[in-house]
Amino acid sequence: MKLIKVPFCRNSGDNAGCEDAPAAILEQLELVYSSEDNHLVHPKLFRVEQAAVTDDWKSSKEQISRHIAQLDEFPIALGGDHSITYALFRGFCQRYRNAGLVIFDTHPDTYSGDDYLYEHGRYLRTLIEEGMVDPARVIIIGIRNADPDEIAYLKEKRVSFFTMRQLFMNIENVCDTVMEKARGWESLYISVDIDVLDPAFAPGTGCIEPGGMSTRELLYFIQRLKLLKNLRMLDIVEVNPHKDVNNLTAKAAAKIIGEFF
Repeated sequence: MKLIKVPFCRNSGDNAGCEDAPAAILEQLELVYSSEDNHLVHPKLFRVEQAAVTDDWKSSKEQISRHIAQLDEFPIALGGDHSITYALFRGFCQRYRNAGLVIFDTHPDTYSGDDYLYEHGRYLRTLIEEGMVDPARVIIIGIRNADPDEIAYLKEKRVSFFTMRQLFMNIENVCDTVMEKARGWESLYISVDIDVLDPAFAPGTGCIEPGGMSTRELLYFIQRLKLLKNLRMLDIVEVNPHKDVNNLTAKAAAKIIGEFF
């Protein structure tokens, strides 16, 4: 397995600091000794690479896409803010046909406006509008406090999404539905925006919203989704070590990685 560091943060403000997340997550991964099904987690079992990124988005996105397109084994990409998923998925699609996205996120990331084409709050809309992903092959899990215009866009494009209220009412049923739909795709990419977790579990992120998933609930999804034979890639984004408390957020990200051993 390869771990790809993508230390890129396109925005300043709330997101400044996400570029330092890969190093923080890898440091916490050294403290993860096994997955919950008792598979050993050891540095010798994974290789760490870094995508060649700079402060320039245009050159960085090309480098990120090229790096992913050339991989020959299961990668986990460590961001960085959510804008990198645009470049990662773009490279992913060069290797895999008819790819689908399962996204864990508080926000839909479908803001309108050309000024935000590749920003972390717009990347999904750009992927859809550029034809990189069929909206019928997108599932978003964990939405709360979303802009009504974004929800309207999801409904217009018939993107499947599940709110935190729906998860709370019946998490097992939601997961069954996601599994049933995603297993029919030729290839599956999972993107985890760490702000899907409640701030009590992941305070180190730019856009915190109360009422999110617990780490255990997210692990429930991850432990089931990793069983799908078409799963080809995962990313973890929006961890901000500058805002973290006792490394809780970086630890949560490392815990997720540990489940793939």
